[in-house]
Amino acid sequence: MGGQSSSTQTQQSQTAPWEAAQPMLQGILGGVSAAAAGLVIGTGLRLLVPYRDHPMALSFAALAFGGLVFTKLPLLIIIIALAPLSVAIAAISSARGQ
Repeated sequence: MGGQSSSTQTQQSQTAPWEAAQPMLQGILGGVSAAAAGLVIGTGLRLLVPYRDHPMALSFAALAFGGLVFTKLPLLIIIIALAPLSVAIAAISSARGQ
Protein backbone atom coordinates (compact mmCIF):
# COMPACT_ATOMS: atom_id res chain seq x y z
CA MET A 1 0.00 0.00 0.00
CA GLY A 2 2.44 2.89 0.05
CA GLY A 3 3.70 2.47 -3.49
CA GLN A 4 4.86 5.26 -5.70
CA SER A 5 3.65 6.00 -9.17
CA SER A 6 6.34 6.28 -11.81
CA SER A 7 4.19 7.74 -14.56
CA THR A 8 4.78 11.36 -15.58
CA GLN A 9 2.54 13.60 -17.57
CA THR A 10 3.75 16.23 -20.01
CA GLN A 11 1.52 18.97 -21.20
CA GLN A 12 2.11 20.52 -24.59
CA SER A 13 0.80 23.95 -25.35
CA GLN A 14 -1.63 23.98 -28.23
CA THR A 15 -1.97 27.76 -28.21
CA ALA A 16 1.62 28.65 -29.08
CA PRO A 17 3.43 25.89 -30.98
CA TRP A 18 5.83 28.48 -32.44
CA GLU A 19 7.07 29.56 -29.02
CA ALA A 20 10.36 27.71 -29.41
CA ALA A 21 11.10 29.53 -32.68
CA GLN A 22 10.15 32.98 -31.36
CA PRO A 23 13.70 34.31 -30.80
CA MET A 24 14.68 33.30 -34.33
CA LEU A 25 11.55 34.91 -35.78
CA GLN A 26 12.24 38.12 -33.87
CA GLY A 27 15.72 38.25 -35.37
CA ILE A 28 14.41 37.65 -38.88
CA LEU A 29 11.68 40.29 -38.54
CA GLY A 30 14.18 42.77 -37.11
CA GLY A 31 16.43 42.29 -40.13
CA VAL A 32 13.56 42.57 -42.59
CA SER A 33 12.27 45.77 -40.97
CA ALA A 34 15.77 47.31 -41.06
CA ALA A 35 16.08 46.44 -44.76
CA ALA A 36 12.64 47.91 -45.48
CA ALA A 37 13.51 51.12 -43.64
CA GLY A 38 16.71 51.42 -45.68
CA LEU A 39 14.79 50.94 -48.91
CA VAL A 40 12.23 53.58 -47.96
CA ILE A 41 14.95 56.10 -47.05
CA GLY A 42 16.85 55.35 -50.26
CA THR A 43 13.73 55.77 -52.38
CA GLY A 44 12.86 59.03 -50.63
CA LEU A 45 16.34 60.43 -51.25
CA ARG A 46 16.20 59.36 -54.90
CA LEU A 47 12.87 61.14 -55.30
CA LEU A 48 14.30 64.32 -53.74
CA VAL A 49 17.24 64.60 -56.18
CA PRO A 50 15.30 66.53 -58.88
CA TYR A 51 14.12 69.01 -56.23
CA ARG A 52 17.51 69.81 -54.71
CA ASP A 53 17.37 73.33 -56.21
CA HIS A 54 13.93 74.04 -54.68
CA PRO A 55 14.32 74.95 -51.01
CA MET A 56 10.56 74.97 -50.39
CA ALA A 57 10.22 71.35 -51.53
CA LEU A 58 13.14 70.33 -49.34
CA SER A 59 11.65 72.14 -46.36
CA PHE A 60 8.33 70.30 -46.76
CA ALA A 61 10.19 67.00 -47.07
CA ALA A 62 12.04 67.85 -43.85
CA LEU A 63 8.76 68.76 -42.15
CA ALA A 64 7.21 65.46 -43.21
CA PHE A 65 10.24 63.51 -42.03
CA GLY A 66 10.31 65.37 -38.73
CA GLY A 67 6.60 64.83 -38.26
CA LEU A 68 7.00 61.11 -38.79
CA VAL A 69 10.10 60.65 -36.66
CA PHE A 70 9.59 63.02 -33.76
CA THR A 71 5.82 63.13 -33.31
CA LYS A 72 5.18 59.47 -34.29
CA LEU A 73 2.05 60.52 -36.17
CA PRO A 74 0.75 58.29 -38.98
CA LEU A 75 1.82 59.20 -42.53
CA LEU A 76 -1.78 59.88 -43.58
CA ILE A 77 -2.18 62.59 -40.96
CA ILE A 78 1.14 64.17 -41.96
CA ILE A 79 0.10 64.21 -45.63
CA ILE A 80 -3.37 65.59 -44.84
CA ALA A 81 -1.74 68.41 -42.85
CA LEU A 82 1.11 69.27 -45.23
CA ALA A 83 -0.48 68.80 -48.67
CA PRO A 84 -2.92 71.75 -48.53
CA LEU A 85 -0.26 73.92 -46.92
CA SER A 86 2.28 73.15 -49.62
CA VAL A 87 -0.24 73.73 -52.41
CA ALA A 88 -1.24 77.09 -50.90
CA ILE A 89 2.38 78.20 -50.54
CA ALA A 90 3.14 77.08 -54.11
CA ALA A 91 0.14 79.05 -55.39
CA ILE A 92 1.16 82.17 -53.49
CA SER A 93 4.77 81.97 -54.64
CA SER A 94 3.75 81.43 -58.28
CA ALA A 95 1.30 84.37 -58.11
CA ARG A 96 4.07 86.60 -56.79
CA GLY A 97 6.40 85.43 -59.53
CA GLN A 98 4.06 86.51 -62.34
